Amino acid sequence: LSLGLLALCHRLSAIGHFLSATLASSQDSLFSGCLFASMSPTITTLAVQKRNPKRINVYLDGAYAFPLELSVALESGLKRGQELSDQEIAHLTAADDVQKAYNRALVLLSYRPRSAAEVRRNLASKKIAPPVIAEVIARLTENGLLDDAAFARFWVENRAAFSPRGGRLLTQELRQKGV
Repeated sequence: LSLGLLALCHRLSAIGHFLSATLASSQDSLFSGCLFASMSPTITTLAVQKRNPKRINVYLDGAYAFPLELSVALESGLKRGQELSDQEIAHLTAADDVQKAYNRALVLLSYRPRSAAEVRRNLASKKIAPPVIAEVIARLTENGLLDDAAFARFWVENRAAFSPRGGRLLTQELRQKGV
C-alpha cells in the first residue's frame, strides 16, 4: 500500500510541477506540499521484454518508465530499490540511444564491409542524432569494425573478381561510397 501511495504522490508531484510551470506560478502549486515531492524515483521492477530478450523495461515507483538495452542496464549496475535522479535517467536513455544505433550499425556491417560515410548516411536516414552517430562511428572504428582503407581494398578486389570496372569508374564508385 505504501509503495502505491509513493507512486501516486510522485505522479501528482510531476503533474503539479507541470501545472505550476504552465501557469507560471510555482508557489501556488497544488501538489507542492506532498512529502515525497523531492524524492528521486526508485526502481521497482526490471523486466525483460517479451519480444526482445536483449531489452528490459524499467519501472519507477511501480509505473513503467522507459526501456533499456540489457547491456546498458548491466554496465550501469541497475538494481531494484535503487533511486535514480533525472540526470541519471537522462544518461541511461542517452546510453540506450547509442547502443541501439551501434546495434543497427552492426546489422548493416554484417552483410558486407561499409565505409564510414555509408554507415553515417544509413544511421542518419533512421533519424539518429548526429552526436550519437559520431559516437557510434568512433566506437566501430576503435573496435576495428570500420576501416575505410580496408573497405576500399575489399571493394576493388570484389569488383575485379565479379564485375570488372575501369580505374575511373572504380574511383567514382569509391567516392560515392564516401572513401
